[in-house]
Amino acid sequence: MPGRKNANPPISVYFTREERQEVQELADLAGISRGSFIQYGIRYFVAEYKKNKKVLKVENIQVAAKPE
Repeated sequence: MPGRKNANPPISVYFTREERQEVQELADLAGISRGSFIQYGIRYFVAEYKKNKKVLKVENIQVAAKPE
């Protein structure tokens, strides 16, 4: 339907080639799609964070440069 907005639009997650391969292999082992595996992983991570209320230590994050 033209002009209709998705209530839950998708978001992008960027992985290195090696990370993408690892995620695909794990998704294949689980018998689900790569997208479903990523959704499950994010939901699991958020639930564990909420349950444990631990501060997240983030290291070595690489951010793509914004186009000028």
